[in-house]
Amino acid sequence: MRNRTLRENGGANQDEVLAEQVRGIYDVQPVGLLMSFLNSLVVSFVMREAVPHARLMTWLAAIMLMIVVRAVILVHLRNIKIEPASARRWKRLAIAGLFFSGCIWGSSAFLMFPAGAMAYQVFLAFVLGGMAAGAAGTFSQLRWGYAAFSVPALVPLAVRFFLMPGEFHLAMGVMMVFFLAALWWAFIHSYRINLASLLLRFEKRDVIENLRRAKLEMDELNQALSLEVEARRKAESELRVQQESLEATVEERTAELKNIRDRLEATVEQKEILLRELYHRTKNNMQVISSLISMQSASVSDERVLQMFHDTGNRIRAMALVHEKLYQSSDLSSVNMKEYLGDLARALLESNVRGEGSISLKLEADSVPLPIDVIMPCGLIVNELISNSLKYAFKGRGGEIGISFHHLGEGLMEIVYRDDGPGFQAGELKDIKTLGLKLVYNLATRQLGGDIRMVPLKGRGVEFRIRFKIFS
Repeated sequence: MRNRTLRENGGANQDEVLAEQVRGIYDVQPVGLLMSFLNSLVVSFVMREAVPHARLMTWLAAIMLMIVVRAVILVHLRNIKIEPASARRWKRLAIAGLFFSGCIWGSSAFLMFPAGAMAYQVFLAFVLGGMAAGAAGTFSQLRWGYAAFSVPALVPLAVRFFLMPGEFHLAMGVMMVFFLAALWWAFIHSYRINLASLLLRFEKRDVIENLRRAKLEMDELNQALSLEVEARRKAESELRVQQESLEATVEERTAELKNIRDRLEATVEQKEILLRELYHRTKNNMQVISSLISMQSASVSDERVLQMFHDTGNRIRAMALVHEKLYQSSDLSSVNMKEYLGDLARALLESNVRGEGSISLKLEADSVPLPIDVIMPCGLIVNELISNSLKYAFKGRGGEIGISFHHLGEGLMEIVYRDDGPGFQAGELKDIKTLGLKLVYNLATRQLGGDIRMVPLKGRGVEFRIRFKIFS
């Protein structure tokens, strides 16, 4: 019953209830020690004629020693507060003290029992029964407190009565057993009442504490809610003001941005017109220069000088074609490499003044838009390589020119140019002395920041492989 009730109230209450029971048992122990002291003196005085003196003094000394030991423990306990964590240890100490006290009182059934004097026997039974009855009420706060004292105190005397002959002793033994059982029932009843009282007190304490905490929490919540409502009201008011201000600012900024956009669009449109006009005029000027060079070359009879005029015109036309493509493009900042290479190569082949055999063009190029600072050196490089092939690779015969341009990924570009002419002897391109190939080398390495390799092909021809990188 007790364990089930304590389990229902939780482990924390169980320890607290036990600590309160232990404190209660130690509070009443001074009364028990006083009664033990007085009763031991009375028993010694009454039994002095019926019991040998040495046996009587031994029993009395044992009683006094136990009283002194328990008294010292009580004095030490006055400076210590019994906490729930240490309650079990103090409980075991209290049970042990009651048990040893009961054993000493029970030893009187053998040390203080006069076999031939019934009056002394009844007196001893009366004293021990009184001690047991007092223990049933005094130690009812602690379970097993009564049994720890009464069983070792009364059972030896009941056994001694059963061992004695005669109906009187048998009746006394039976009465001792019934008395012990009746006292046990009374102790259990008293113990349950005390336990219920303690549990009720702790439950009320917990309920009151919970109510107090709930009230404090409710007050805090009400205060916090009031503050939150007030803060929200202020925030809403400030938000409305900020919203109105923001709407006015947005309208004002929208109007300003619209005006700026209109001006920018007009400016961009003007710049596009100017750029197109610039590209157009640059192309026209370069065509005029090219025409002047062609007219001037008509009066030149020296074949070497005539070739120089022709090469210079081709270079100018290659640059003019870039500006023409920029003029025709939609973004005015880049030219499609595939279209540019095709137009440039075809224009150069069509202007071949030698007319010695048919020269075919094989073009493979990715449609990659390139800016003017990249497309211009690329065009000049292709122009020089085609011009070189026309001058040296196809004397008295036709042939094939192959041009490829590919984007290899991560901004890396590659131009591969080849022809099937007689080719070059193996060597470094930078060591060649001709102006055209020197120009090709410088444009590839310095202006494009790339590298160029010249590879003689097996059989006939030569291949130029140029790689460079474009940074966004």
